[in-house]
Amino acid sequence: MYLAYKEMLHSKARYLLMILVIILVSYLIYFLSGLAFGLANNNRSAIDRWDANSVVISKYANNSLASSKLSQETLPSNLKTTTNRQPVAESMSVAANSGHNTNVTVLGINANGFLAPTLVSGHQPKRTHEIVVDDSLLTNGLKQGSTVTLNGGDQRYKIVGVTKNNRFSTLPVIFMSIGNYQAFTGTPGQISGVVFKTAENSALGKGYQRLSISKLINKLPGYSAEVSTFELMIGSLFVIIAFIIGIFMYIMTIEKTQMYGVMRAQGISSGRMVRALLSQSWLIGLIGVGIGLILNQLTVLVIPAAMPYYSSWLLVIAAAVILLAMVVLGAMVSIWRINRIDPLDAIGGDA
Repeated sequence: MYLAYKEMLHSKARYLLMILVIILVSYLIYFLSGLAFGLANNNRSAIDRWDANSVVISKYANNSLASSKLSQETLPSNLKTTTNRQPVAESMSVAANSGHNTNVTVLGINANGFLAPTLVSGHQPKRTHEIVVDDSLLTNGLKQGSTVTLNGGDQRYKIVGVTKNNRFSTLPVIFMSIGNYQAFTGTPGQISGVVFKTAENSALGKGYQRLSISKLINKLPGYSAEVSTFELMIGSLFVIIAFIIGIFMYIMTIEKTQMYGVMRAQGISSGRMVRALLSQSWLIGLIGVGIGLILNQLTVLVIPAAMPYYSSWLLVIAAAVILLAMVVLGAMVSIWRINRIDPLDAIGGDA
């Protein structure tokens, strides 16, 4: 480590430039990771909070809960409501209040079932035309106790409860009773699916299909494409930083060939020089990744609340570890060059 530190002090400008590159790339990786996680969470958070095993929908619905239509009256006995099986109905809508319109997802549920959201204030719907809303809907003067209309209708729905982080397909969720939902949509006796809390292996009749919760999420419109795009971008940045470090360290190694030759002639082993190289990469990586992390956390404090950014320490730590690993991996490209240095050739300038 001492040898690595002294070398960095000797060539401060070059190593500072390398650290700057690592700072910028690591900052971009942190920010994109948080943005990707936030967008994914906005798509699926309401489903995640079901904490369920699977959902049964109509077979023709092409794996889409919104496209599924099931009749409660004709459901087979193994799909009837129990503590482990709960009906759900879903549709997109527009909530309006005082001239302000907001796109929302409306979910019809049983307020006493496991699909009922955890509330931060208020209570579950008890009477007709009562609803629970995600807190992100509470803008432009809207609050608990306010009323909204849906899809331009005359009927007003009273907000009696507020939940947090319940979004479906990036939209805030409005929860209402199954009966209210069917009256609102004009579809008496109709639901979208049956959600299973734990696995049940009973056979399904014709016209039904069972989806795991993970598959249901992956089939949300645009979800898979969005996630895979961010994964490719972030993965590419990890590879890019490894290449940058590798090229930088390799050029530095070539420039220091004579110095390494003299060191070898003095009896310093190639192993010690390799350790110095890896120590340098570890040190500049640690500094760059650390400063990038600090800048990212400062950014989190000032980004608008409307931006779908989710800061997870587990995600940040994982990204930092991978970044450090890629920095060291890039530096390892120069090891073979150091091991090939012949003291006589290096000192004579023939290397």
